Amino acid sequence: MQILDIFLRLAGAFYIFAGIVLARSIMTARLIDQAIAAIALEPPDPRERRKERYGLILALVTFASGLCLACLARSAVPLFLLGSALQAAYLFWLAPRFVDAPGDAASGGRRQSTNALVLYAAMTALVVWSHHKGRLQDWSEMDDAVRIAAALGLAGFIGMVAWTYARMRLR
Repeated sequence: MQILDIFLRLAGAFYIFAGIVLARSIMTARLIDQAIAAIALEPPDPRERRKERYGLILALVTFASGLCLACLARSAVPLFLLGSALQAAYLFWLAPRFVDAPGDAASGGRRQSTNALVLYAAMTALVVWSHHKGRLQDWSEMDDAVRIAAALGLAGFIGMVAWTYARMRLR
């Protein structure tokens, strides 16, 4: 195993973790928004719902791209490209038009999101380059145990997010 393979697997593990953290932070923010809305006797802000849904999609793509990269799978390439496109579309088009309240664009959260996009885009470039160098393989070329573990990991993540989201909608 080459150093590049080890780095790619570690980066994949990082993005698996990042997807989980993003999903959990969105769920926590949703819980706080629901509590504030209940105290104020007002419905939650619709902008927050849009932001939350988009964030969950991004968390899923981030998790899946990290999972594919940790397995050194070729499918990491389109997932990383999709993740970069989703982040860029959100930051530069969707958020300013449909999500942000006045003054949000100058917030610290926006800078963090921009920094995350730059890092993710750099990783996307490395993933594409690794694919061209032949370091990524097709799922059919992998051991059955790797494919099963990846499928269970993705199913577990989707199940956790869906279950938590559904539980919160019932409150």
